[in-house]
Amino acid sequence: MAENKSVMRYLLLFLAGFMLAQSAEAQKEPLNYALSFPRFKQFYNERKSDSLYGMFAVTVKAVLSPEKTQDLINSLQEQYGTIGQTSVNKSAPQGLVYEAAFSKGKSMNVTYILNDKNEIAGLFFSPKDDVPAEPVVNNFEVTGSKGVPIKGTLETPASGGPHPLVIIVAGSGPTDRNGNSTLGVHSNTYKLLAECLLARGIASVRYDKCGIGASASPQVSEQQMRFETMSGDLEAIIRKARADKRFGKIYLAGHSEGSLVSMLAAQKEKVDGFISIAGPARPAGDILLEQISNAQPELAEETRATLESIKAGKPANPQNPALQQMFSPGVQPYVQSWMAYDPRVEIKKLSIPVLIIQGTEDTQVPVSEATMLHQARAGSQLTVLYGMTHTLKTATADPASNRKTYEDPAIPLTNGLCDAIGSFCK
Repeated sequence: MAENKSVMRYLLLFLAGFMLAQSAEAQKEPLNYALSFPRFKQFYNERKSDSLYGMFAVTVKAVLSPEKTQDLINSLQEQYGTIGQTSVNKSAPQGLVYEAAFSKGKSMNVTYILNDKNEIAGLFFSPKDDVPAEPVVNNFEVTGSKGVPIKGTLETPASGGPHPLVIIVAGSGPTDRNGNSTLGVHSNTYKLLAECLLARGIASVRYDKCGIGASASPQVSEQQMRFETMSGDLEAIIRKARADKRFGKIYLAGHSEGSLVSMLAAQKEKVDGFISIAGPARPAGDILLEQISNAQPELAEETRATLESIKAGKPANPQNPALQQMFSPGVQPYVQSWMAYDPRVEIKKLSIPVLIIQGTEDTQVPVSEATMLHQARAGSQLTVLYGMTHTLKTATADPASNRKTYEDPAIPLTNGLCDAIGSFCK
């Protein structure tokens, strides 16, 4: 009897796509939901478990077998009956909440979440008068390798656990925890990534790098920064996360330069998997020379000489104003430490599962870089997403379309990105 009351109070079908904070205002039903939810209702009412199972996303199928799906339908119908009249009641950023009248007299809230492929990624039942739990968003802080606080944002699903945790590691330059920078990037890429992971029952940490945003400190000067500063900070974050009982498996998702940072940290601290997103395969010097030469061919030789001096540990004195700014005396020690690593060598040192993700419209890191990483690390998975840019959003071959993905935070992440990461982080 007590068990039945518990089920009545809080019945959970699947929590991978758990609901986010909900609005109390009734919402309009998008077309994809208007087409999908009636099919779910039909299959549920007719006890067609195989058909319902076919609507599930791969993350749901990893938890619910066809047999378990049938058992759940039978259990629900024994207690509540079939679904009658329904209406959209509330919304969540990743789904809708339907008010459903069941044939045995109970009204329930049904939270229904579709992924990028319009598959069911989350399904949650609760009594109509329940106040659904909201996800937890907290500040995150750890003492970094230079002894200064590294601050970020921790997002965890509302209940259950332990949950898988993804630590999102930012790319180069003054990129903050949300994927934005003072260089004109306003994409909110990492914030959007954290939200889509949360909808799949995956917790995340994203943080401001040392010297950036809330992690800026007068205790550390530009001249003191080294590439190992970044990997050391990430190691401290991993240690803190590993000690937190709310989390199960821990994964690193390194974007661009963050890919190499993650490779180095994963060699020092135990993690359960590594995801390289738009990560270069060649050393930084080769990448910088190629990028600058392609953008301004007239600077190719001066850039080459500048990088050779930095690599040799000698002061570089470029004459071009743009190169003077890019390779100022204060930043040269960091660039030298960065150039010392070859990602193809470092990725071979990892004995954990590796997923490599690359977009076809990335103008900074081409698909060939991902292919080289994949070839360097035997057993790695390679996922190439058509149309994805360096900001992990979709664009056409038109340069203006690509630039817009850097400037418009409202553009969603590329279809398939979150599903690929969610499937990897089982």
